[in-house]
Amino acid sequence: MVIRVHEADSNGPIAGSGEVFRGGALDVVQGMKLNPFNASLGPVEYMRKTLKAIGQDAVVLPEDANAASAVFIGVLIKSGYATLVD
Repeated sequence: MVIRVHEADSNGPIAGSGEVFRGGALDVVQGMKLNPFNASLGPVEYMRKTLKAIGQDAVVLPEDANAASAVFIGVLIKSGYATLVD
C-alpha cells in the first residue's frame, strides 16, 4: 500500500499535502508515529489519540494492532485525512 497522509489545519485536511508512506497498514502507522511526541505510544494508543484529534473518537478500534491499523487507515481515507496513492 502507498498512502499519503495529509497535513491538516483548523479547517481539516489539506488536499495534496502530506507525507507518503509505503507498506502494510501497521507499517504506515509505525511511520506516522515517528516523532518525539508520539514515539513512546503503542500503536493502538497512538491511533486512538489521532482519531480523537480529528473528531473520529467514536470509532472503536480492535486491541490487535494489525486489525486496528486496517480500521484506522480506512477511517483516515474515508474522512479525507489520507489518500491511496497506489
